[in-house]
Amino acid sequence: MDVSIKLGRIIFVVAEFDQAEIINADSIQFYSQIEVGTAKPGPELTSRAHHHLLSFVDPPKTLSAGDFTRAAEKVLVERTVAGVKNFVIVGGSGFYLQALEKGMIPAPIISEKIREQVKLKFENEGSEKLWTEVEKRDPEYALKVSKQDSYRVQRALEILLSGLTSISQAQRDFASQESSFRKKYRIQKIARQSLGRRSRAFKSTRFYRLVSFKKRWIFRNW
Repeated sequence: MDVSIKLGRIIFVVAEFDQAEIINADSIQFYSQIEVGTAKPGPELTSRAHHHLLSFVDPPKTLSAGDFTRAAEKVLVERTVAGVKNFVIVGGSGFYLQALEKGMIPAPIISEKIREQVKLKFENEGSEKLWTEVEKRDPEYALKVSKQDSYRVQRALEILLSGLTSISQAQRDFASQESSFRKKYRIQKIARQSLGRRSRAFKSTRFYRLVSFKKRWIFRNW
């Protein structure tokens, strides 16, 4: 049996044990019309536990970490009101999981005009020239970003051109605040030993090693 299928099934064992609903955090499984190689759970598994955020985005539309966070929080609020107390958030997209658990630094709305302006500047002048502009506006943050990291350099310049005066200061302010998500939910990260106790059906050493490298978190409501 494919390892991804085994992983999916053991998560269902956990979900059934805790009477939990499953929230997908796998960035590939968000998208409809993409099935091959995604290891999306089939009808056999989805019929056993309520699923959220599977195949709910139609390409070419994309889903950012902020979009995911808002969608997941909406599910958590609505289903908690409906009486659900436990949720299993499943997926290997660590950035999305981190964004949900710890929140995201508030950033200004970036207009299409600024996006196009930065994109054109990058295409004409390259990443290092953009990095120099970031350094002039926020020298402290520029030291954290490689000149060759074109994505982060462009993103930083977009934010700075949109009104945020210091990304570094915004990061410090954000780090000093407790995540609103952590105030609402108690978080339990499932260790492989925990999975083993919950399901005696999976005792393969190879399988357990693979499980230990996967992020499988339960978020319990207080």
